Amino acid sequence: MTYVLKVNGAISHDHFGILCARLYESQASSHHNMKGLVDFSNLRQVVKEHFEKKQWRPHTGYDAELSRVDERIKKLFSKHDKDRIIQKLQQKGYASLNIPLLTTLDSNKKLSQFLIKKTKQGSNIRTDTVAFLDKADAMDCELKFQFEVLMGLGSFLNDHLQFERTGHEPLLPGTESRPLSTPRTIQAAEYGYGEFYVAHSDNLLLSPGVRSNYRLYTCILYCNNNWNINEDGGALRIYPQTTHLTDPSDAIQMKYDEINPCNGKLLIFDSRLVHSVEKVTSLNKKRRALTLWLMRPENEGVHTDIWDEENGKVDWYKLS
Repeated sequence: MTYVLKVNGAISHDHFGILCARLYESQASSHHNMKGLVDFSNLRQVVKEHFEKKQWRPHTGYDAELSRVDERIKKLFSKHDKDRIIQKLQQKGYASLNIPLLTTLDSNKKLSQFLIKKTKQGSNIRTDTVAFLDKADAMDCELKFQFEVLMGLGSFLNDHLQFERTGHEPLLPGTESRPLSTPRTIQAAEYGYGEFYVAHSDNLLLSPGVRSNYRLYTCILYCNNNWNINEDGGALRIYPQTTHLTDPSDAIQMKYDEINPCNGKLLIFDSRLVHSVEKVTSLNKKRRALTLWLMRPENEGVHTDIWDEENGKVDWYKLS
């Protein structure tokens, strides 16, 4: 028996790569049961060799339409808030607002129990505890609505933003008119006393016209009750007009703004901007944040390597 599989929207020269990549992903998906139909034993190597030969840049993420939550976002954002977010993102590269989506003491406690691994990026870079949560994990931590709203920001921004032209061809599931795609997980991070994250970019300029990855917008929802950066530290320090830097440390002498990571604060910013998490100075509070990266996959202008937190190394193909 022979099966014929069709990849909707793919162009001729990328059929094989997209098909193999999606089959490879299906191993980890609870929505697919391909065992007995496909031999996965060497599929990763096949996909790797194809992408390297074609010089394509995985992973392209998932269709933002699949995570659309219009009514929920409409309830959280007034028309004024929506317009202000779009205007600030277009003009300054970042926007923040307080939304009525607060985490509870119980959900924060469950999140802390979930966060048991220190980051593997090195204590001179960052010292927080991190984990990646899929929807089931978020529900276990009583963060279902927070997860859904963060995921829903991709379709929201696709609807309302005017995206700068890059001259590169979009990669599926991104399109010319709706370029943003979403990951499958969000990152949870927790900082205790004295912990920090040095100035860095989530999508650093490596050389003229070449970025580290596909990330275009970083979306953070904070989970900290009664937080005051003057007493507790832990400010998110963001440096506007730093998308051109190839060395994040060059931003240290530049003008910055500080965001207080209080419960219900939503921050969206251009992933290219340099930012840092200042040291937490509170002895008895934990600073928690939920982060999602919205991607703009394109056929050129990005480097292959993406940090794989689980394995503590750079990987050519990151699934989440």
